[in-house]
Amino acid sequence: MDLLHLESLAIEFYFRLGFDPAEPTDTFTLAKRYWQLKGWRSEVITRPPSLLGDRPACLWWLRDEPSIALRRTVAIEIAQHMVGHELSHLILERPHDGTVMLERQCDYLGACLMAPRPAVARMFKAHGWKLRRIAQAVVATETWVSLRLGEALGFPLAAISPKLVRTRGPEDFVWPDEGTIREFARQPGPGLTKVRISDQPARIVLVAD
Repeated sequence: MDLLHLESLAIEFYFRLGFDPAEPTDTFTLAKRYWQLKGWRSEVITRPPSLLGDRPACLWWLRDEPSIALRRTVAIEIAQHMVGHELSHLILERPHDGTVMLERQCDYLGACLMAPRPAVARMFKAHGWKLRRIAQAVVATETWVSLRLGEALGFPLAAISPKLVRTRGPEDFVWPDEGTIREFARQPGPGLTKVRISDQPARIVLVAD
């Protein structure tokens, strides 16, 4: 399943539930509306002390009806995406099977549910690279916002943290190796703009013109 299809699937899901895809709706609300649409009487979100094991969230079933189990200690910005991820398994009608491909698809669709492409475009038009404002609107981290801007709007960018470098943008844009990207983060060359992340000061985003 390609990424464009997942983007479209999120937009269709918003319309199906009666929401405007140009306005981000939190995934807890989306899940509750979906439960109503399906006629499920099970709790949408549960906080069981033992069901999760070492996982922060999971999807489980009781008498053929699902619930999303979510650890109480998960920050709301992270919980938003976890609920979107588990909801994506239901939308795709594909339960957890341990495959990396399915988990990546649900991660991507979960991000689309948090902010469909029309919402991302509208917020970027209003706020540009002021990541904090978009993060507040979506209830997400600024790192998440930067990655979503690359995914949805096609900006070639690299989100750089002390342990990880993640790139987004057009497939035909080729970033250099991680070491070189980190050098650019210290001193951006021509055609690169550094965007700082205020909620995680050790992280930055490089955007290619």
